[in-house]
Amino acid sequence: MFEEPTSSLQVYKLYIDIYYNNFSTFHNIYHLLGGVYIQIGNMRFDQRKQIKNHFVIGFVSFGSLFNEFISPFFTEIRHLKEEKIMDVQGTKSLVIASLGDITSDLLQGNDLVGVKRHNTTKGCCTCSIDKNFWTSNNDLLLNSRYQHLTDKQFEEIFVASTSIERKEISTRYNCTYAYQY
Repeated sequence: MFEEPTSSLQVYKLYIDIYYNNFSTFHNIYHLLGGVYIQIGNMRFDQRKQIKNHFVIGFVSFGSLFNEFISPFFTEIRHLKEEKIMDVQGTKSLVIASLGDITSDLLQGNDLVGVKRHNTTKGCCTCSIDKNFWTSNNDLLLNSRYQHLTDKQFEEIFVASTSIERKEISTRYNCTYAYQY
């Protein structure tokens, strides 16, 4: 059978974006389940944000490591970096795919790169909105933490003479992790 030359095939280049996020499996369960999803990064934005274009790879169970979970997927992606001839909607096409990036929430991102997590009632290091008010209509500019402000707060905490005083100042600024240093 005659094989068409590679240069005459339709070419599809796919940019793969992996998204990793932990979530509770039930309202008050301590153990989290990690969801791993992919998106095709070179889709139009209006298509990329549709739920039907988020593809579940699987779930990282509590106590498992992301690296162990994702290793088989990375092996498959490496094969797609090389040009592969595939049937795409009834037409032989050349498909090339590569991993573009890995996106995650702050906590999972810190875990992936080995950075310690924060320990506050706030959901994010850059936000001073208490978790009880996350869904209310807050003004982001008024409630954001800016580097120059947090630097002054940390300086005040570090110059405190006793650990009790450091803890009190940290609590006042809602950064309960700072007094530990």
